[in-house]
Amino acid sequence: MLGHHDGIPALKNREAASAAMLKTMGRLKAGKDVPHRRSLIERALDHVEPHDHYWMETLVGQLARETGLESIPAHLCALCAAWAVAESEVARIIRSVNTSRGDPYIKDAVAGLSAAAPEFGKRLRENRVDSDEFFLRVALSHLFRRNPKDTFQMFVIDGMVRHLPRAMKTSIQDFVKSCLERFDEEPAPEGAWGYLLVLSQSTGKSGYFIYEPDHAARNELHQLRNKLEAVTGPLDDKALTHQLAAAHYSNYYLAGKEGLFASGMAPIMELLGQRCLVLYANDVSDDPTRDGVTTIFIPMGTDDPDVARKIGRELPEVEAHDTLRRIEEYIEQIHEADEFSLH
Repeated sequence: MLGHHDGIPALKNREAASAAMLKTMGRLKAGKDVPHRRSLIERALDHVEPHDHYWMETLVGQLARETGLESIPAHLCALCAAWAVAESEVARIIRSVNTSRGDPYIKDAVAGLSAAAPEFGKRLRENRVDSDEFFLRVALSHLFRRNPKDTFQMFVIDGMVRHLPRAMKTSIQDFVKSCLERFDEEPAPEGAWGYLLVLSQSTGKSGYFIYEPDHAARNELHQLRNKLEAVTGPLDDKALTHQLAAAHYSNYYLAGKEGLFASGMAPIMELLGQRCLVLYANDVSDDPTRDGVTTIFIPMGTDDPDVARKIGRELPEVEAHDTLRRIEEYIEQIHEADEFSLH
């Protein structure tokens, strides 16, 4: 349930946390001067116990109550300190909100934020709130384990989001993105059958866990084959898979329909006998001598989706065709490298 979590690792690197808070105070113009800020930080850190997994909240309490720092900058200082020393764990807690959309805490947080920040509530009712702004308010409420029915606590959370760009020198959208798009930190989903890495000069590098195609997916592939062959004549499996991969890339991947793209590629990968695969796709529609999308398949040398993801992380993005020619060599080198553990 949102509003409760196991905390973050106990604070070990106090120097890094102190430096982050000092920088944040300077950006927010909190505290009289640098010596005063250092004094506030030192006094607050003195109250953090060695095994405290909720030391962000401890810092907030000490900074706000004992040193007289206002609550909003106190929260932002604690957040920046935690981000400096436990970024992955903070991002994990924030990311957990994204999979808890039916949690009653969210409804209470919306009501609390609307009461605490009428301007935000008005924009929310009028559907004029950026989704990242809304998400981050709920996520920070959860991160700091705040009571969504407490108007003052929700007022502080709203203020945190408003001032976060200045405190962290990043946009709300980029901060949320940095928390959510941590694909490599998540375990492979249960039931993952394969892994597809898409390389493109126009869109960069993207990876997808693939689920084993079911009867409906195989039947759809058969129907697509019949439709294509009615136009082109008989196609061997190699020609068919390239035609269909190019179509899925154009119709789904480039249109942002990644779920349809991944599920559509599953029976193609099965037909190829490759559960883990690199798909290079290049749009050549601007070239008058060529037409549509060209595709190249490169086996990843494994059937283990987790291993394939690790290989994909090591591969370079494709900037030119001569880079593509080295992809197979990169894969071989990754498999052979003693320092690269695939398990």
